Amino acid sequence: QIFINNAFCYYHMMLTEICFSPKEIQFFADVTFDPNDIHRIAPMAAFQQGTRKMPKPNVALSTQIETAIIDLVTKARSTSTALGILRRISVRLFLPEEHARKCLYSSYNVLLSQFEKEIQYVTDVYNEHKNSPPRQRGAPPVVGNILWARQLLRRLVSPMESLSTYSNQGQHGTPILTTDRGKKIVKTYNHVAVAISTFEDLWLHGWLETSSQSKSYLHNSLLKISADGRYVSNFSPAISRVAVESRMLKAVGCKLPEFSSFLIEQEPRIKSTSSLLDHVIQKYYHVLQLPTGSLESIFSTTFTPINKRLEECKTNFTWMSLGVNEHLRSVERSLHELETCILRANEILHIQIENGIRAVRNVQLFRFD
Repeated sequence: QIFINNAFCYYHMMLTEICFSPKEIQFFADVTFDPNDIHRIAPMAAFQQGTRKMPKPNVALSTQIETAIIDLVTKARSTSTALGILRRISVRLFLPEEHARKCLYSSYNVLLSQFEKEIQYVTDVYNEHKNSPPRQRGAPPVVGNILWARQLLRRLVSPMESLSTYSNQGQHGTPILTTDRGKKIVKTYNHVAVAISTFEDLWLHGWLETSSQSKSYLHNSLLKISADGRYVSNFSPAISRVAVESRMLKAVGCKLPEFSSFLIEQEPRIKSTSSLLDHVIQKYYHVLQLPTGSLESIFSTTFTPINKRLEECKTNFTWMSLGVNEHLRSVERSLHELETCILRANEILHIQIENGIRAVRNVQLFRFD
């Protein structure tokens, strides 16, 4: 009697260890275990020695377990889930050889049917969205489209790799993908996989051609003259866009050209130069407006050295030039010194005017006696 109770507990323990989810365990809840069959399942000595061998059930119990396993595989939400169930459940551990072969044959047919439906689903999704694929929030078009294609392909690749290792009758049987039905599925899979891979390659090659054109932008001058005659930054937004796309494509494992890798390394320096240049231009026009009235003629010549340095940014310095940040900082320092001088001059002039007004106010023009 002790052996019978232990054997029943051993069955429940093995099911609990193998079926990780409560939903999967529930499928075995209706499998009845008859303690009277224990002596026909396995000898007592094999169980008492502490071996990890599951006692083989009788025909009725085998049929119930076989039905429960097939039902569990059938109700799996995807082929990958069904394959995971079969990997966790060692059918030969539960069933005699004949029932195990029958269970595997039925389960693999269910897997093939599920995989056919999955291939058709991926095909329909691809055909519907290939012209305008859904993208992750914040992802550039090329990165979003490549990730979308890879996600679709990944949904098929993992089950296909697993199915290629299974056979109809177990370890020594015919591989299920070499049967007539399996060959048809492989042909359909290859057609869909080639289409999705070609989609990814077209987007990547198109991006490579577009990004190669941004090389010339790095050799542009720092400054240019706008239509209204003002200095403006000659920074192209395409450089930032290509840098962001290169960084994200590298993160997802795409092979990038040498220029893209170089741009990823130089991106912080280029951004720093662009921010510093914008600051210098803004400060230049701010200081330019400070002298008014009589001070305008006094400080008109003081802007000549600064204008000369800014002209060098328009003619001599590019985004790849060495020492460009040092040059911009020297312009910034000169503008700061000039700003301080102009503000001090304005303050002195204001004090003089105030003193003059105060003196005039105290002058007595008439005296009445």
